[in-house]
Amino acid sequence: MKKILWVSKNIPLDSQIKYLKDIFGEDCEITQDAKPFSSAHDIAKRFEKGSYDEMVLIAPISVCRILTDMGYRPLWSEMSRTSKGDSEISVSGMSDRVTGVIRHYRFIKFKRLEAVDLIFSDLAIDKST
Repeated sequence: MKKILWVSKNIPLDSQIKYLKDIFGEDCEITQDAKPFSSAHDIAKRFEKGSYDEMVLIAPISVCRILTDMGYRPLWSEMSRTSKGDSEISVSGMSDRVTGVIRHYRFIKFKRLEAVDLIFSDLAIDKST
């Protein structure tokens, strides 16, 4: 039996649970950990302490990068933005500097996160103005 740690304050959607059970077996155990985490190392400790086999991670990209650098390969929930009538979940918050915007999403599939590359470049200061 596979043990899956769900690291997110958002509860899994029925479609997400079904997808995980289709991949890992009907008897897979999905445990949500909605407690706030202090760091990627905190998530890794919880994962190891619980002897989990897999991790579904909904976290900032910087946390994802640290975990993949540590050798973890979490599952990433791919969502598609959709209309209200086709959505499985609606999220309100800030978008395009407008408060109260409600965005609608539908679950597509899980992917395994192998690595995160953050590529930066310096900004050039235009001294001609």
